[in-house]
Amino acid sequence: MTDQLHEEDREPLVDRYYGLMLGFFLLLCALDVPDVTYAAHRARMNEVLRELEVDEELPAEHEAYVANFTSLARDVFAKLKRRSKEVADFFVFGFHSMYLLAGVDDAGVEFGVRRKDFDAVIDRYALDRTAILEVASPGWDAGRIDEPLWTELVGRYYQLAVVALWPLSKQENTWFVIMPFADPFGGRYLSFYREIVTRAGYTPIRAWVGLTNELYLRLLATLISRCGAALADVSAQAGSETPNLNVLHEIGLNMGLENSTFIIRDERPVVLPSNFTGLKITQYDSSVPEFPVAMAAAIVERLRQDQDSG
Repeated sequence: MTDQLHEEDREPLVDRYYGLMLGFFLLLCALDVPDVTYAAHRARMNEVLRELEVDEELPAEHEAYVANFTSLARDVFAKLKRRSKEVADFFVFGFHSMYLLAGVDDAGVEFGVRRKDFDAVIDRYALDRTAILEVASPGWDAGRIDEPLWTELVGRYYQLAVVALWPLSKQENTWFVIMPFADPFGGRYLSFYREIVTRAGYTPIRAWVGLTNELYLRLLATLISRCGAALADVSAQAGSETPNLNVLHEIGLNMGLENSTFIIRDERPVVLPSNFTGLKITQYDSSVPEFPVAMAAAIVERLRQDQDSG
């Protein structure tokens, strides 16, 4: 039996977005990035690989990652191809976009990712070739090698990712997960938030970590606009009585797009903005033995009761 799922059973938004981000950041992390940057992207890439049911664990040490990058990239690409054509196609898009932005047009052959494969993805999914080549036009970096260059490099890729997601229609069965990235919430995505969404019968997706700027916010808005609803955790941040401000911003963005928002919070006191008054908020207790899996099931039941009661 093949381990590739039927394409009609998969969510295009999830495969496209995760493929895009894996391809770009897998190659980006092979460069001389700071250890803290590698650690953040490694954690997110490992999480996405587990979510896609790809059996691959990226090395904890950046030095080992770089030393084994060729075989590692080949393995990841091969395993993604067995999961879904779309996730593999957009891995190619993200991977080769990194080369284009670096001004190296004919690289990637050793990984099975070539310029002609990148061009084929653009044609296959009717992406805006003119917009893509304009963003990745040679000389955009003006020969610079400095800290702002890295920020602009990632920002330009966010622009390419928007172009790649733009043709998708709203995916009603996909829920965007709005959550803090800081501990203890950051480690709960797979075991708790994802569990809630899948038990409710939907497919979850969450944003990437790292650079936040205007271009990232455009990508975030595009991603949320293609989702059918959102699950949001407004629990207080550690050492505070208020939620993460990014969480509140994303909830506002989701509501502004007229998507349903299912709000949850943990057992600790939290001070919410006045415009949250009257919104249904389901409370959970992260201190009990039933957390996270059984607690996720209980939350789903409460969310269903709230929907039934109007």
